[in-house]
Amino acid sequence: MEISEETAEYVLPGHPDKLCDAMADAVVDQILGAGNGWRARVRKQRKDLCSVEVQMLHEQLHVSLHQPHNGWTGGTATPLDKDLFLQVLRQCGYGDSTGGHLWPPQPSRLNIHSLIRRFSLPHEIKQNLHVICDQALCVGYANACEETNHLPPAHWLARALAQALFACRQNHPQWLGPDGKVLVRVRRNGSQWQPETVVISLSHHEQTDPFWMQQILTETVERVCKSFGMPRLWINPGGSFTVAGPMGDNGSTGRKLVMDFYGPTVPIGGGALSGKDFYKVDRFGNLLARKLALAGVRAGLGEEVLVRLQYMPGGVEPEQVQFMADGRDLGDRWRKALSDPPLWNSLCQESFVKADKPLTELAWWGHWQAGMPWEQPFY
Repeated sequence: MEISEETAEYVLPGHPDKLCDAMADAVVDQILGAGNGWRARVRKQRKDLCSVEVQMLHEQLHVSLHQPHNGWTGGTATPLDKDLFLQVLRQCGYGDSTGGHLWPPQPSRLNIHSLIRRFSLPHEIKQNLHVICDQALCVGYANACEETNHLPPAHWLARALAQALFACRQNHPQWLGPDGKVLVRVRRNGSQWQPETVVISLSHHEQTDPFWMQQILTETVERVCKSFGMPRLWINPGGSFTVAGPMGDNGSTGRKLVMDFYGPTVPIGGGALSGKDFYKVDRFGNLLARKLALAGVRAGLGEEVLVRLQYMPGGVEPEQVQFMADGRDLGDRWRKALSDPPLWNSLCQESFVKADKPLTELAWWGHWQAGMPWEQPFY
């Protein structure tokens, strides 16, 4: 394999777009858990439908919800309970910190504008949710690099750095802000790779000592890159970053699609993951594509596997499967190598809804995490 360069970016949970993704997924979890959260969603595996979009600027939060009115039977909680959004806002780092600094927007000043459209879902459709009512192109990818969880190295490293920065920020909330972004470039030769550059933009208090900030963030990058070599590092090259999050830019669901999938190295189908139930093909179809790609790598079909699934309205499984291994189209030969795994929509939906993590965590750190149902072997 030729030497190449890969780039990728990742944002922290306090980034306005990720904040909106997490809020949308919090609503989905609340609905699928019948008002009792994600653990109830895993336990009950409810067959409920919903689609949620969130936009935010300053303290103004706009939420749209499309849902069958006979598809949610919650008790005292409501899908658009304000406390749900306040909780996500605080989890992302906004509001009072242990150091006494208030990172705006203030949760107490949050103003929610909601647009709710509920419709009657015919009984025959409710009983046949495995039949696709939409069309979609879904993409899955995996490589043979176990140390990056079979993800493109640049994408994996960008996420690892973002997670480390978020943890660092939680340890110093009086000085470091919730909003931030990481951009990395790596040099790759097959499964061998090395980080070359890292650019960090992290919000901070106006009184934060820039030399202290430079030191502590450099130490954070050194810990993450210890096994790979220290890259060239830039920290806030644009200068101070004191107006951030929804106070500095508008946020919206579905605007970090490339980051949510595999980074710019891998082409994507186009459908967003967050804000949708597990019966939406944009969600379960892309998870199935990842599962197939992983199975192909584990079966030794190639060092890199790319899977494209085409869905058509009225289908109960993918209409077409394209299986690429190291750039070669395998046709249908992959079926025998993988023991012809079942690809029925119903099996995927029933399996993936058991994901044992809150959807907000998947919105922040991606769906490609060890232990998730779509990361497991078929058998």
